[in-house]
Amino acid sequence: MSNARYVTPFEEHLDLARQDIAKGDIDSALGWLYTAKHRAVNTGHEIPTEAIATILENARTSGLGVEAAYRRLVEKELKTAEYGASMGHRDHLVTHLEQAREYAAPVGAEIPADRVRDMFGVAFRKRIGERVRNAGHGVELSEQALARIEEIAYEEGVRAAREYLDSLK
Repeated sequence: MSNARYVTPFEEHLDLARQDIAKGDIDSALGWLYTAKHRAVNTGHEIPTEAIATILENARTSGLGVEAAYRRLVEKELKTAEYGASMGHRDHLVTHLEQAREYAAPVGAEIPADRVRDMFGVAFRKRIGERVRNAGHGVELSEQALARIEEIAYEEGVRAAREYLDSLK
């Protein structure tokens, strides 16, 4: 009989976070903690909040810049969300906004509402603009008409962003 115990995927991620903290790589450690938390939720396990809190406290007492790392991760996720928006991918945008919000919460970082509104506007404009251009059917729209459609799409994106932001309150 083996004495090896089964290590759950989220425990594996917690161990990786501990190892990264020992190496002084707080950014990577926070990424593993985020993954561990979501892995626990997705597999129906209890979220290891005490273990996560202990790991973060060890990082703080080690002099690692936990707050600065969280802020860097927030900015990284916002840039990824903006990229998704520029491609017209609303789901990509929302997924990364949610990740940014999770990283922002522990340090009280704010995600600028005007930035969120612009991301949604850009995503809607890109997606609807592409659909109109690719609709074809032998109908040519003037550049002026396309510009107006994209302007309306942007405004709809801003409206959707307001609804999204209101749902967070």
